[in-house]
Amino acid sequence: MKNTTRHTYNINFRDDKQGTVLNLSRESAEVYNQSIDLFWNNLDNGTFLSKFDLQQYVNIPRTLLLSESYIGSIQLAHTALTTYFAALKVFKVNPEAFTGCPRQPIGDKQTQLIIFKKDAIRFKNGYLLLSTKDKPLKFRWDINKGLPVFASISWKRETGWKLNLILEEEKDILEFVEDKLMSIDLGVKRIAATYDLERVITYSGKVVMSLNRLRNKINGETQSKLSGLKKHSRRYKKIKQANRQVAKRINNKISDILHKYSRTIVNDCIKNNIKHIIVGDCAGIHDGPKFTKETNQKIVQCPEQKLLKYIKYKFEEIGGVVLTTSEAYTSRTCPCCGKVKNSSPSGRTFKCQGCGFIYDRDGVGAINIYQKFASDCETIRENVSLENVSFGSSDLDVVGGLTPPIGWKYASSRDCLIRI
Repeated sequence: MKNTTRHTYNINFRDDKQGTVLNLSRESAEVYNQSIDLFWNNLDNGTFLSKFDLQQYVNIPRTLLLSESYIGSIQLAHTALTTYFAALKVFKVNPEAFTGCPRQPIGDKQTQLIIFKKDAIRFKNGYLLLSTKDKPLKFRWDINKGLPVFASISWKRETGWKLNLILEEEKDILEFVEDKLMSIDLGVKRIAATYDLERVITYSGKVVMSLNRLRNKINGETQSKLSGLKKHSRRYKKIKQANRQVAKRINNKISDILHKYSRTIVNDCIKNNIKHIIVGDCAGIHDGPKFTKETNQKIVQCPEQKLLKYIKYKFEEIGGVVLTTSEAYTSRTCPCCGKVKNSSPSGRTFKCQGCGFIYDRDGVGAINIYQKFASDCETIRENVSLENVSFGSSDLDVVGGLTPPIGWKYASSRDCLIRI
């Protein structure tokens, strides 16, 4: 049995001297801006324009964009509007879940994403050709990777112009022998801790924290250098460009760490026939942490949600299941006697005042997430449509069953494709 998965390739490039890509992006922005303005003007008059209405009424002269790219810009505007109204609907029901009222999209963009759909993508003589109304855009491409089904060109201040390609690939869905469960507790110093009823593995987040500190330090030094300069002067632009290049390298290193951690966790599940991963939902800590300034910065900048995203798509494309559950009080509760501490444990060790149980605090969080989820089999069956599935006993075997946690640290030369 096979599953069609999508992979993204990113190619950084420079625009030509004529500014071909820049002009395409500006025309795409004009189409986007007029679509947004048309919608709000008609809404003020009591008319709600659909996506097809926008395609009918937008009248920007099409000089560079192919028709599909032109329509793609209109669809981007409609998607932005749809997202706004969906967020506004949720906000009216539960405003406490937001830091403020969602802001409506307005037509004020100078550049916009350029979309190329499947019919506008060709390959010829070692080059990928993206069709425009004039000459096609050419990029070197290895056809052995496949022909992309979707492409877009975007611009970011940190990376410049970037070509984003989406390729479809068929992958075999693994037949898991057992329906076993692994729980994951996300954090900061230990970016992840996993538990599978047999062992606890902790994944160090110190390298990520170090890279975040380095980026903050460089940003601070950059602001100091810019403070006495005239904005947009030659010296000003050079310093900003150097800062963006350094930030880009740091972000690439962080992404490499997260990809290796996620691949190692998924490989561990494959090796041990683990089909289900349950992750403690800690996304709310980024909304409003209330600690010291330094601690708040560490929490907000921790990319544990990006790690969860990588684990999710890597595991689900081979037939695995990833779910989330509340992690409330999981780091304060003793997994043996169930006593809840009044405050979070200090240091990296959890010690229960009731039964004397001592263990790594991140491991305790992963164990409690496992017990909390595995004990409610009826809820699991409702969520993932399971029948006659048992995840084993949720009782913790302290005597001989719980070994000390295994530490996993990042190394740039380490091959995460070798299963642990």
